[in-house]
Amino acid sequence: MRQRQGPVRRWVRRVALLASTGLALAIPATTALFTPGPATASMPVTTADRAWLADRADGRPLPDPRTATPAAVAAFFHQLRWHDAVTLTDRYPTVVGNLDGAPCGCGTGRTGR
Repeated sequence: MRQRQGPVRRWVRRVALLASTGLALAIPATTALFTPGPATASMPVTTADRAWLADRADGRPLPDPRTATPAAVAAFFHQLRWHDAVTLTDRYPTVVGNLDGAPCGCGTGRTGR
């Protein structure tokens, strides 16, 4: 037969249950609070980024990969001719691949060379 638990033991089990539940809820909340946000200008500039920023397409400067919004990148690529978008993807596969807002199709199969 099962013995009845005393009030102290029940209290310890309830506290342990509450603590584990609190921990289970706190971990995702902490992760959400301290996850890095969008790219900022404080990110390091790579050699590919420098070359990208020095280049131009149709006489216009290319969007800054550290500060450009996805909407600005999408608008930039929308204004380019298809050939120019593919040329940029061929020259700078890492930069275009990491740009939020760049069209997926302009570099398909080209970055894995």
